[in-house]
Amino acid sequence: MERKKNTIKRLQARMAFYPAIATLLCSIFLMISCNKSALSFNGLLLKIDNNSGAVTISVLEKAARLSSGNAEKLRILKRARLYGTEVYGQIARLIQQNGQPLSENTALSLLDAFLASGSYKEAFLLFEKSIDPKSRPSEYAELLVRAFRAGFKFEPGPEALTACFDYSNDARFMLAAAVFAMHKADSSMARSLLLDAEQKRQTIPDFCDYRLFWDTGLFDLLLSCPDRPGQPLFYHIKGDAYLATGQLDLARLSYKQLIENYPLWSWKPYAAMARLASKSGADRELTAEHYYKLMMERFPEEESAKLEYLNMLKEQDKYSEAEKLLETLQGERAQIAALSFKPAAKKFSAAIELASAYPDSSEAIQAALESYVMLHAWQNFADLWKEAQKRGIVLPKAMFWELADDVLGGSADKALEDWLTNAKDFRLNNEYLFSYNEGLLLAYQKRYKEALNSFARAANFSVQHSDKAKALVLAGDSAWLASMKEAAASAYEDALDNDPYNLDARSRLAYLRQYKWD
Repeated sequence: MERKKNTIKRLQARMAFYPAIATLLCSIFLMISCNKSALSFNGLLLKIDNNSGAVTISVLEKAARLSSGNAEKLRILKRARLYGTEVYGQIARLIQQNGQPLSENTALSLLDAFLASGSYKEAFLLFEKSIDPKSRPSEYAELLVRAFRAGFKFEPGPEALTACFDYSNDARFMLAAAVFAMHKADSSMARSLLLDAEQKRQTIPDFCDYRLFWDTGLFDLLLSCPDRPGQPLFYHIKGDAYLATGQLDLARLSYKQLIENYPLWSWKPYAAMARLASKSGADRELTAEHYYKLMMERFPEEESAKLEYLNMLKEQDKYSEAEKLLETLQGERAQIAALSFKPAAKKFSAAIELASAYPDSSEAIQAALESYVMLHAWQNFADLWKEAQKRGIVLPKAMFWELADDVLGGSADKALEDWLTNAKDFRLNNEYLFSYNEGLLLAYQKRYKEALNSFARAANFSVQHSDKAKALVLAGDSAWLASMKEAAASAYEDALDNDPYNLDARSRLAYLRQYKWD
């Protein structure tokens, strides 16, 4: 019995001793593990250094994963640099993916690796998390310059791009900033940036985007661009720029060369030549009908070409031919075109039908609104305009319709003030419509002499004869109401010179002559 008791005591003593041993063993194991990790990183560096660049990439990767502080990260980056830019960037990515906080020196070393290896996405992440672009503007600008020139897709914004231009004197950054501004619908900023680039560096046309110059109204810069062989669109836009700046002979030459070199590219240069045919200059023996017929022969199924030809037939009062052409057109655009041919008695119902058939179409709603204004159907105009606003339909002449709605509501003074204040960009892109609408608002307020000047300015900026004649007729009306009968007669005569079939100009001029200015 006594022997049993002693055995139990010995077992209990051993059991009490084992947990202490286990705890001690765990502590020793953890110490060895920690020392082994530290030794492993240092051992890997020693292995890398002793092999003089002959170790495998996996050794560098292991060392990068084991690096725990900024000092260790810098040590492995220094060695990775000796193995080439690709390995340099690869090791830098592993360190970045570790997610540990980076000192500025470590982040700048990573930036060096990313720039060397072309890893621009990772480089931009450094400036989002570890490097302040404001404290390191030259490094940030260098990244932007390199990424831009390498074709990397990014949108740093016009401020950063302008800084890059100042840093590199590379005018392409100003072009990119202008494109960015245009994407944000800020044409004024785009125009300012392009002008600034042109003043600071004269070689900008060597690599310009001519479409950007067109969109911002910088026609002189566009016309200074070198030729673009194989790009017919360039020559068409160049012709349009000559036309917009009043250089009709050069515009005619551009369109003519476009037709000769790219006869099946587009119907538009044929239409442009047709509009220019009756103006002064060369090639007057080739009439508008010649170019229009040539256009229809080469583009017989092109709906837009048919609509252009339809307008010519309308201007020449060739209604029977126009009706036949209308029969070949279908759908919304055909219905809109047909609306302009309807007599006043049928135009009202046709406008209602058009707006009902295409309630979500901005073009259809626009045509219906214009018809209501011509017919003085003001209630229908107001109802349709409010419905369009309610449905969120964006209309090309929304500003003018809003002003017209103000006028109908008895706020003519406010309408004119808002127009002159808020239509600056509109004026930049379309001086004709700006001046024309300004004249309408002034005439509504019975400020006829000022309206006369606005309509005369609109006529000077018109491109088509019919538009010029329309503005001149209203200039004549304003002069008449201002008791300037001779000026009115002169305006009507100019209108007939541009549009011999304009019945408004003809009837008003006949009345003035018959009653001898009384």
